[in-house]
Amino acid sequence: MGKNNEKCPRLAFMCSGNGSNAKAIVNACERGTLDANPVLLVSNRVSAKALEWGKKYGLPSVVITNEKDQLKILRDNDIDWVILSGYLSIIGSDILNGFKVVNIHPSLLPRHGGRGMYGMRVHESVIASGDSITGATVHMVSDEIDQGKILGQSTIEVYESDTPHSLSERVLDEEHKLFPKVLSSILLTLPMKTCLKCRETKPFSDYGKNRSKKDGLQTYCKECNREYYYYGHFLSH
Repeated sequence: MGKNNEKCPRLAFMCSGNGSNAKAIVNACERGTLDANPVLLVSNRVSAKALEWGKKYGLPSVVITNEKDQLKILRDNDIDWVILSGYLSIIGSDILNGFKVVNIHPSLLPRHGGRGMYGMRVHESVIASGDSITGATVHMVSDEIDQGKILGQSTIEVYESDTPHSLSERVLDEEHKLFPKVLSSILLTLPMKTCLKCRETKPFSDYGKNRSKKDGLQTYCKECNREYYYYGHFLSH
């Protein structure tokens, strides 16, 4: 997959259907326009089409419906960012507290967002409201539906001739362009920290969490911590 650069942020995708936005992000990584490592695809539905293309791309793709097991596989794969792509289930607090979770919504939030507003329902609402513009919104996921920090938006005109279906197709095209672009912008501005062992300056995502520290991060980066515990274990036996 892509560059397979271990210093790049590690991405996991959560999809319930086609996962076309996840696919657009993976393609951006393949092209080199997004500096990240797609590592894992998780679905809560056996019928999800995303599982098919994920496997064709060589991306480990699994069906897990239990949040406890989802949390475990995300941790086991050292995931930095969880990307929602048409994931039709509420993300629990353990995942929200343990990872940076990002979603894309097919409207200009805060309009046409909230509980029950997904898929074609959003576009039906846009047309029924008589809106002249609509678009897509990339946002952080919080414990309130569609209320997380907005990271980026893209706008298109609503035509008089539009149907919910035609509008959804044009918005989806915008989503495929917007999501990788916003992620690229975020990853370029990641906060950095210098590891006290290897002395390399790395993104916060390269450090484990430690609530006792002022910045909430461990002193050593993940790589140095692995070496420390590996050699410490064998030297003590």
